[in-house]
Amino acid sequence: MKKITVQEFEKHFDKYNSLAESIEILVVDGNKELYILTPAKKKKIKDMESIFGLLPENATIGVDPDERG
Repeated sequence: MKKITVQEFEKHFDKYNSLAESIEILVVDGNKELYILTPAKKKKIKDMESIFGLLPENATIGVDPDERG
């Protein structure tokens, strides 16, 4: 993860906008963390891992649990 100041981000927006397609960028103002730019693909993967980490292994989608064999 790359850490930059909000001033650096504003000054070189195009550069960091492009860079955020491949790595996470933490934007800070002094010691305050403002936000993290995350590549969309990486976020989707994290979301899926999170979802599947919460579901039991035998979970199914669109199937009534009473109808499982």
